[in-house]
Amino acid sequence: MRTRKTHQTELVMQAVHALDHPTASNVLDAVHELDPSVSRATVFRVLAEAAESGEVQRLVLAGSSDCFDITLCKHAHMVCSRCGAISDVDVPDTSALQRDAVGVKGGRIDACHVQFFGLCPECNRGEPHQNQ
Repeated sequence: MRTRKTHQTELVMQAVHALDHPTASNVLDAVHELDPSVSRATVFRVLAEAAESGEVQRLVLAGSSDCFDITLCKHAHMVCSRCGAISDVDVPDTSALQRDAVGVKGGRIDACHVQFFGLCPECNRGEPHQNQ
């Protein structure tokens, strides 16, 4: 858990809040635009600490590098199968899904992360014309 706010920490967190579901590399690039002296290790450490403390969510999504999300309430994600864009999706409470899940003999399900795959609005726009 972070105990001090440094200039580097502030830059990293500003980048996370300014970008939409950024990867650590996206955050590093944004931070370097403002201060190229901030090391890669510092950016990755700050992100790991922010995820561990619950300040951001670390998203482990299929087919993508880990991303970071500032939306902390329960929600799902949609991953564009064409461009890889990640969008938040509101879903009903997943507690019934967790409760009704079958196949974990002797185990316990504590959380559920839902991912949808499809086309984002940008890629979906005009799609019928793609095949002409």
